[in-house]
Amino acid sequence: MPALSLLWLAVIGGAAWYLVKSGKQTVTAYKDGLPFQIEVKGIGNGATLRVDAADAFASMALNCEIETGQKLEASGPRAGFRTQEQQAALIAEEGSYSAGGLAAAVGKSPHQQGYAVDLNHCDPGKPSLYNQRLHEWVLANCAQYGFFNAGDHYVTKKEPWHYEFRPDLFGVA
Repeated sequence: MPALSLLWLAVIGGAAWYLVKSGKQTVTAYKDGLPFQIEVKGIGNGATLRVDAADAFASMALNCEIETGQKLEASGPRAGFRTQEQQAALIAEEGSYSAGGLAAAVGKSPHQQGYAVDLNHCDPGKPSLYNQRLHEWVLANCAQYGFFNAGDHYVTKKEPWHYEFRPDLFGVA
């Protein structure tokens, strides 16, 4: 899949300005198994999010890099929006929640609505990738961009890498 967006950065007098040039794509999303159309765009590492979530993620990633000197990244192509096929493949690899695995049922994942993202460096269970400073920055700052660590709130499994864009919960416009 070709890159869907470009991010230009310019730091002027300590203020960061960014412009996301979008290559939007319309995809079929699913909520409770029912299909609907959304527009997504790239956030890096082959991942996409719903346009509003992608823009908020770009702002969060930019400020994270300015403040920590480290890149905030999606963990790969399936880390954001997922198709039915990608969700089914994940279930085959990781198992379903109902069977004690990590994947929601096909058509039921917030990834399939385009507002969930799995972040690199935020899983203490993967020491080779984990970055405590980066993870602490995200936990402390994600709400101001409309994200929250939804993976830490799930009863069945802890997923410290799983964040969801829910600006309605934080009064973020």
